[in-house]
Amino acid sequence: TTRATIHIHETHTAQHRRKGNTSKMSQLARASLTAMGGAAVADPAGCQDDVVALNEACYKYVQKGAPTVPPSQECCDAVKSVDVPCVCSYLGSPGVRDNISMEKVFYVSQQCGVSIPGNCGGSKV
Repeated sequence: TTRATIHIHETHTAQHRRKGNTSKMSQLARASLTAMGGAAVADPAGCQDDVVALNEACYKYVQKGAPTVPPSQECCDAVKSVDVPCVCSYLGSPGVRDNISMEKVFYVSQQCGVSIPGNCGGSKV
């Protein structure tokens, strides 16, 4: 029984650590979302990590008012690893499109070799 008790404690401790990391990631995601327009993702657990990664690696390539330039490899790696439908839903959230050019989103995804639906973010492309 001592081994079982230790295993249960270790499992509980590992779960607690994961919850702590998730909480910290959620705080980072909320801060990042605020920087991108203050909108919340429809499913907070869905793709916040993807949105944070895209914000960090790609925001300068898709922001309104900035020149259109080819994305970095880091940005393309982030684009290739996201849940496209979830991120497209996020891009359609109120306030997000105030800061992001959907034309540049399509340009970046094309440059990275990733297909996104023509209605991504509510666009009519």
